[in-house]
Amino acid sequence: MLIPINAGDQFVTLSKSITSPFPKLSKRITKREKAKLNDWLQTNAILEAVRQGNDFAKGMFECLDVRNWSTADGESVHQFLFGAKYVNGHIGDLKYMGSVVSELQLNANSNTTELDPLIAWAFT
Repeated sequence: MLIPINAGDQFVTLSKSITSPFPKLSKRITKREKAKLNDWLQTNAILEAVRQGNDFAKGMFECLDVRNWSTADGESVHQFLFGAKYVNGHIGDLKYMGSVVSELQLNANSNTTELDPLIAWAFT
């Protein structure tokens, strides 16, 4: 079941950090709206890389162009932030619920969630 994502929602990342609030998007998805979403993803990926001290990932994410976003860009950012299970972008079950972390979040971000072994070397 897909859980809707609303403006202001925050999400628990793979490293148990909390993202910045999700941007307000109109129902009509335009290039400008996609760029806003991509900018949110890019910003959070850069912040996550800084928190982890991962200069390689930080440099890689800083070079992404939010207006010329490829499928690979989206998948790599989602995998870095939320794990391989969420490369499809369905992150609704990772919503941060205030000071109480839901059972879904504990299960979703448990140690069983790992990076794809083919690219994990780049993020360590």
